Amino acid sequence: MGTTNWAAEDFSPEEWAEIESVAAETKAEHLKALATGVMDKRTPLEPPRRAWFKRQLESYNPDEHPDDIPAEFEEGVCNIFGHICPVFFSAEGCATAAVRPHAASQEDVGLR
Repeated sequence: MGTTNWAAEDFSPEEWAEIESVAAETKAEHLKALATGVMDKRTPLEPPRRAWFKRQLESYNPDEHPDDIPAEFEEGVCNIFGHICPVFFSAEGCATAAVRPHAASQEDVGLR
C-alpha cells in the first residue's frame, strides 16, 4: 500500500468544493470548542486540556510535518481499519497480514 499526496487537481471541482467545505466545518467546530470550552456533546474541556488544545491549534505548522508517510510504517497499517496501529510502535505490531497472517479479519470483528 503506497502513500498518496492529494491535491485539488486530483478531484473534480465539485468533489474539491465538498472537501474544502468539510475542512472549513471542522475548523469552525474546533474554534467553537475553544470559544465555548465544549466539543461535540462531550463534557466541557477542563482548563489544562483546553490550554493544551489551544496551544496545539495555534502552534500547528504544516511545514513541520512530512508530506509522505515513511515506507517502513506501511507494515504497521491495520488490515481491518487502515490506521497505523499505535501497537506497532510499542509491541509486536498490529493485525497486518504480512506480519500476522493469523490476525483477525473484518468479519471476525463484526464488520461487513
